[in-house]
Amino acid sequence: MARTPDQQAAYERMMGDAQTVADQQARRNEGVEPDTDPAGPWVDIVFVDGDDYDAAVDAANDAGGSIDAVAEYLSQWDYGTETDDAHTRDTAPWGAADTLHPVTVDGLDYVLTVNHRIGYYSLNRRPLS
Repeated sequence: MARTPDQQAAYERMMGDAQTVADQQARRNEGVEPDTDPAGPWVDIVFVDGDDYDAAVDAANDAGGSIDAVAEYLSQWDYGTETDDAHTRDTAPWGAADTLHPVTVDGLDYVLTVNHRIGYYSLNRRPLS
């Protein structure tokens, strides 16, 4: 799912100090450091907002309403190395206002970025190769 230029601009404005976010998440995980180091590379699996965000919320609620259910729903857009080739970036795509959730779906480690205030999810992972 491609972002419109306005969505991309809004997303880039949201990007802030990703290291601060990673540090906060690590503290929430009781000292267990998740792989949220903002240093690249990171792969953008999918970014959803608007009606697509609402659909992800509904699908997750239908599957129990957990963070894992959201990640599982969003992971359907991960096409492996094809996604790596098309959507790899040099730095982490999340910002200071985002909440990060390290999750595993079908053996792959992801970072689910959540911003309920603005209304979006983003699913990211490290490149496979």
